[in-house]
Amino acid sequence: MSKTTMARLKIVVVRGLGAATLVTTALAVTPQFLTSAVAANSVVDDDAVLAAVEEYQSSLDALWTDPDTATTASLLTSAQSVVMEVRDGMNEDGTPVASAASEVTLLQATVQDDGTVLAEVSISTTFTYEGMGDSEAPGVWSDRHSIQLTVDDAGNYSVAEDVVESTEVVAGTGDVPDDYAPERSSDTRSSSASMGGGSAGSTAVPVAFVPAYNTSPPDVGAMVNYALTWTSSPNDGDDEDDFNSEYPVLNNNCANFASQVLRAGGWEYDQGINPWSTSFWAPNLWGPAGASRTWVNSAYQYTYVVNGSYFYLDNIWNASAGDLLYVDWDPDGVADGTIDHVMVVTSVSLTGVPRVSQKTPNRSNIPLTQSIRNAEAQGKTSIVWYGLQRDEMLPR
Repeated sequence: MSKTTMARLKIVVVRGLGAATLVTTALAVTPQFLTSAVAANSVVDDDAVLAAVEEYQSSLDALWTDPDTATTASLLTSAQSVVMEVRDGMNEDGTPVASAASEVTLLQATVQDDGTVLAEVSISTTFTYEGMGDSEAPGVWSDRHSIQLTVDDAGNYSVAEDVVESTEVVAGTGDVPDDYAPERSSDTRSSSASMGGGSAGSTAVPVAFVPAYNTSPPDVGAMVNYALTWTSSPNDGDDEDDFNSEYPVLNNNCANFASQVLRAGGWEYDQGINPWSTSFWAPNLWGPAGASRTWVNSAYQYTYVVNGSYFYLDNIWNASAGDLLYVDWDPDGVADGTIDHVMVVTSVSLTGVPRVSQKTPNRSNIPLTQSIRNAEAQGKTSIVWYGLQRDEMLPR
């Protein structure tokens, strides 16, 4: 189903919305209503399903700005539990959400054997944050959801469960190049971290400029423009048409996307024939090899980038626009020594918090605090960061 044929629904959240009533209403239906005409005929009313998800998502968005929402724990969906946990954490971090407005796309809805309806839904939420200034680009957070709905005899649908589908494909343990030696960055927020400024202190040791093509720092403005263009509407998803058609689309596109951002900043292809070599960097190597590992794999990309015009970043909270944040947080939420993921820093808030953009899953200009709190809510309790900053000895 293409973007042009999908039914889309814009949900605008107004502060003060009666979220508790909506949550209770959406989840009060119990399995006693499963023996319905819909279940018997295996027919789904897509419009009615979308309307139910609309009401539910409106209440979910309201949770971001209403800490006093009264919700019984037994009625919470998985997604609601995560929102409340992340919201409370962001409030503690000093980056509270000011508004949340979601766009919902119903991809398909099917009747299950037990009579419930399983809806595959794409949800893209646009955030603003307190203390970050009206001129700053909003944050965009996009995910696929599996939403289970019950239906009563009158054909009224109600959301019973909402689970965010994980689209991130983590690296296998040991899937690293021979010269892999990342240097860990601190993730401690303290007075020693001059947040958002980029640190060129004694810990930032220059490395050899290899290879020759990309020893110049990429243009930050071009990097940021590309990253925000391809993570914001209408490209705020992870479907094939949410990507630049000039590049390959993979199952996991975080490194692929970061490479595109570097390319947009002016880095040249480093051509060759061996995809496993950390001296080559291109989406399509000479011969039949396809993309280099340095283009599509985070651990290989780190090794290539750190040998170019990037330095070790001592603390992730010192990151500036154009910097790269690599992270090891899996398998099963535990760091195993292999970098799994990379994010591009696209701005720094007025309060000094780096904001990041990425693909798989799609994020656009999200505060680093929100990314970390969400990871923790997903059970990623062991997180190791490896930050890289653009060469401080050259113009930023």
